[in-house]
Amino acid sequence: MKSKKLYIGTIALALSIGTLAPLGNNAISSVAYASEQNNQKQNEEKNRNTEDETKKDEKQSAKSNELKELIDDASSVKESERYNKASSFEKDNYNKAIEAGKNPKAESDLQQLIDNIISAKEKLGASSFNTYEQREGLSSTIALAEKLSKSIENNSNISKDEKDKLKNAIDNAKVYEKNVNKSGEEIKSTNNTLAQNINDLISKYNLDLDNLALTNDEFDKIIPSENTSYGKSYKNLGSLINSVKEFSKKDTYKKLNSKEKNNLTNASNQAIDIHNNFKSTTDQLKQAYNNLNKAYNDALVTVNSEDTQVSRLKKQIQEATASNPEGYGNAGEVAKLSYNNAKANANTIAKKENATADELQKALNNLKLAKLTLAPVKTKTLDDEQNQKSAKENLQKLVDDAKSYKKENPYKSASAENKKEYDDAITKASDLLKNANSTNAQFDEQLKKINDAKSKLAASKLDTNNNDFEQGKTFLDSLVRNKKIVEVSSAYKDADSSKKEAYDKAISDASLILKDIADGKDIAAEKINESINKIVNALADMKYIDDIKYPSTLKELIDEAPSFRESLGYYIKNNSQKDADKALIKTYNDLIEEVSKNIDTINQDQKLAEKYVERINDVKKTIQGKMTSEELDLKYKLNKLIDDAEKVSKRPDFNKAAQQKRDDLNKALEKAKKAETNKEIEEAISYLQAALKGFEKESLEDLLALAKKVKEHEDYKDVGATQKESLDNAIAAANNALASGNDTEKEIARTALENALDQSEIKAIADLIRSGKESKDTSKDGKETVNPKQIIEKVIANDQTLKASEKYKKAQKSLRDAYDKALLQASELINKDDVKEKDLKAASDKLIAAAHALDGDKFKARLKELQDNFAKNKSKITDKTKRSDLEEKIKALDNENATMDDLLAVEKAYKEATAVTGSQTPVQGSTSTTTKSVPGTTTTTTPVTTTKKVPATITPGSIVRTGIKSIVGVAVVLVVALGAYALTGKSKKKDENEKTQRRNDNEIK
Repeated sequence: MKSKKLYIGTIALALSIGTLAPLGNNAISSVAYASEQNNQKQNEEKNRNTEDETKKDEKQSAKSNELKELIDDASSVKESERYNKASSFEKDNYNKAIEAGKNPKAESDLQQLIDNIISAKEKLGASSFNTYEQREGLSSTIALAEKLSKSIENNSNISKDEKDKLKNAIDNAKVYEKNVNKSGEEIKSTNNTLAQNINDLISKYNLDLDNLALTNDEFDKIIPSENTSYGKSYKNLGSLINSVKEFSKKDTYKKLNSKEKNNLTNASNQAIDIHNNFKSTTDQLKQAYNNLNKAYNDALVTVNSEDTQVSRLKKQIQEATASNPEGYGNAGEVAKLSYNNAKANANTIAKKENATADELQKALNNLKLAKLTLAPVKTKTLDDEQNQKSAKENLQKLVDDAKSYKKENPYKSASAENKKEYDDAITKASDLLKNANSTNAQFDEQLKKINDAKSKLAASKLDTNNNDFEQGKTFLDSLVRNKKIVEVSSAYKDADSSKKEAYDKAISDASLILKDIADGKDIAAEKINESINKIVNALADMKYIDDIKYPSTLKELIDEAPSFRESLGYYIKNNSQKDADKALIKTYNDLIEEVSKNIDTINQDQKLAEKYVERINDVKKTIQGKMTSEELDLKYKLNKLIDDAEKVSKRPDFNKAAQQKRDDLNKALEKAKKAETNKEIEEAISYLQAALKGFEKESLEDLLALAKKVKEHEDYKDVGATQKESLDNAIAAANNALASGNDTEKEIARTALENALDQSEIKAIADLIRSGKESKDTSKDGKETVNPKQIIEKVIANDQTLKASEKYKKAQKSLRDAYDKALLQASELINKDDVKEKDLKAASDKLIAAAHALDGDKFKARLKELQDNFAKNKSKITDKTKRSDLEEKIKALDNENATMDDLLAVEKAYKEATAVTGSQTPVQGSTSTTTKSVPGTTTTTTPVTTTKKVPATITPGSIVRTGIKSIVGVAVVLVVALGAYALTGKSKKKDENEKTQRRNDNEIK
């Protein structure tokens, strides 16, 4: 501040002197000139700032006007057909965007508010567009069901309950068909359920299929819901617009004269206007389609007189009927016959010389509807009937035995709560047995409920099996007989006299009790338990631990299990009321039971057997107190990561990854295998997690698609029967898991399928397919060469499967468009007679590359990463509006219609928000480089998260009902069994009174 005043004073002095001094005084004149120049610069800078402010104001004004226009347009949008056909979720998103736009928090938010409204507006109606095929399929199945329902109205063999059940299923399906809020998967599931009801009734009563299958006339009469018609019309028009656009880029387009070009352009522009207009109705969309289709057909005929609409429709029918569609084999018989009717009719029409375009189009439409009717059903076998009979008989026996069961223990002395649960289960079972329409599934469910209730009765605190008189007596006797071993142990020798005396007295008292029992005296179970507690507590005070063996083979572990169950540590944990201890004991027993059942199969794979041995011994050590629950958790987590890493390193895409990524994983894997101490294990876990981040897991859907390709491959016939059976079992499990929607079942099925595909003979085929070399030729020198035409044909054949997968549906639009374009070009190329091999090769390579580039399969993992990063760093985003908007955007990504484009946009917004606030958490973009944590670099070790909740352990028999026939099956069990026990005890602080603390922990309650 002082220097500023001095400067101004100097200027003033210079000016005052200047008025007195001669004009030629250069020193004084230069000072005055400097002042003048300074003022001029300040003025120029001021003017520039004013200009910048003006431009900024203009931009803000333009944004404000754009936002206002979007908000003003909202009332018109809400009256539009597109808005009316939108789902509640889509409407809600749009309305929220409009409301947010009305109250901008800051000028800087204007562009974001504009983008949000435009995005939400564009997504209105997406549910109708993307689910119309599933809804059409449901419409066809409803038509089948209604025909069946009408035909059995007067059939006295079929009960009223069964007829009503079918009618209720039809009514429910109609609700789902019309409800725009239902997702494609929900509609598909409803369709499958209705198809199953149809199939079950027909099979049960051996109904005449010929009278129940849909005819061509009946397909004609199927009227889809308004939402279905709107969605289909919108999608069809959009597809036609794109086809015309692609046609206009071809050389053949140049053959049209100016009038023909104008006709096509005008029809195309009108169609685009109708397609983009939110107020366009279904009829307007259809009319625009017809107009453009006529102009397009006229143009195609002009270019090639033989390329008529009739010839193209005939060709489409020929291609569609060349082979049965996917899903035909698993469909119900009446759906198959309906499809065959439509197929026969389409072929008949196609063979007519004078067939019209309308006739052909109608036949093709009916064929497509019939194809959508082919929902998968499960056909009952003799085994199923026997199972149902068995389940019903078993349930009847439990109900019959209930009366005598309730007269004795454990029911007699159980708690009122446990008694009621058992009584209710028996009552429910009686009702089911009286109902002729009860299913096998209901019998099975009720059997489980009764057995669960009996288990609770058996474990009741008033009279548990563990504290049973005989078991208590046996254990007390073993504790007394163990006295000599205890006395020579270091624990006993090092204990002080008071602890030794307490133990000696407890043993002496126990000996007297055992003598009284031997003499025939009546000793209460409670007295035996009290004596056991005294010995156990005395041993705990001395820090005594049983000398337990840890065998190296499964057979030895099974053989020594009975003696291990008599050990002190086992007894303490088995009688504890802590959930963690119960889970630990259950895990041990489940593992022993599984290896006992499947020891021969497991021993076929030495590595798998070693994993079981190590896990069982680790659980035993934890039971005995030689390993903490935290250490057990860490070791399991590390071993699981090692397994994952080894699988990744064997995948074909591993060798295609960047050298740095491969080195990181190999180093992390090497470090993990050497880790021994807790610190080393924690570091190894951190390194492996970081190294594996760059390698996405193959989704269950992708693995299933790969498995199907493997089975179709020409080399599959040479695969051994055992490996084929393993793959079939894994595929069946995958289909069931996908149908159930249960994430745990999906993960188990994914691992099973991964293991099945990793079998030696099958892996060779899978690797070939993964590398894009699905078809092979042999050159003169005996080396395999790729046939590009066959590759293209194979991709075309699997196109629908790919497009139904997450990999395609969730991919970026640009990547989907690139794939579609590559597919179209390749398809056109293979139909040419004079095509060159190098052109086929180029098209094949481009198509394979485009298919591999589809990134929809990464959506779930990327979304999870974004959600985790946001949860971790959202507090660092100080701008509440940005944080709130970001949170809403991330939530919106859970919508089934969200794609990688949406995810990338949100990732960008997140990155910008965290960059401003200083967060350094990286978010992976489509082309960005991920930050790695690898051995040798400085990383933050992720601590092991703990929780009080204990995951449910595996239930014996729940995974393998009739034994495991293959190593793959065992591997599935191991996934669950090895992860069944995950305890996370709190870090225990040393208590001043260690004796009291130990007794509190170990006391049998």
